[in-house]
Amino acid sequence: MIAVVMAGGRGSRLAMGEKPLVKINGKPMISYVLDALLRSRCFNVITVAVSNNTIRTKRYLMDRYVNGSDHGIGLDRSKGYTNCKIMLVDTPADGYVIDLNSLILASRGYDYEYDGYYNLFITPADLPLLDEHIVRNIVGIAGSGVYSSAWIAVMTSKAFLTSLGLSCNGCIESKGSVLCYTGISIINTGGVERVPAVVDEEYIILDDARVAVNVNTLEDLKVAESLSKYRIGKG
Repeated sequence: MIAVVMAGGRGSRLAMGEKPLVKINGKPMISYVLDALLRSRCFNVITVAVSNNTIRTKRYLMDRYVNGSDHGIGLDRSKGYTNCKIMLVDTPADGYVIDLNSLILASRGYDYEYDGYYNLFITPADLPLLDEHIVRNIVGIAGSGVYSSAWIAVMTSKAFLTSLGLSCNGCIESKGSVLCYTGISIINTGGVERVPAVVDEEYIILDDARVAVNVNTLEDLKVAESLSKYRIGKG
């Protein structure tokens, strides 16, 4: 299975420079996400989508994860990591949809298989509470055989976001509830030619701060900082 971290956006609402490098408790947000993916042991490849908007992020990832001490192959097992290749992909930064299309197309060149079905795990770089346990949980639910769509979106309820002091940036109504996108999706790329595609989207609904706290504003950052001490995963 391949994980894709979307880290090429401008982060204009936060207005603190390159958003993936914004620190929480001294650690860049993107490192929380990458460490969760690595420790989950669910992926053979982790691809990080960067762009001209995130040049410093690309340099940081090259130094720390690709060429440095946390190199993507043969990572230090004392940290709970497993062998996993980390790759950086330059995207055009023409918007989320276009960038995601380029990554879906690129993923078809990799040798992957996950139960012959779901093979791409998409996550934004600004989920600093993400940990390996919730990643494994999502992957397990997606692979349980319950879902038939090529696209599964991880959602949280608007009521839960409100209880955390967060706002909903993209929401839908489903069965009488208002659900908000977390930015995490599980995709069968064989069933999705490109985005947007005519595909029935199914949902995993998780009222869990580890997937709900998506940092887009200073208010979101304050919530993330206040909740970070409750992280279940390491680091």
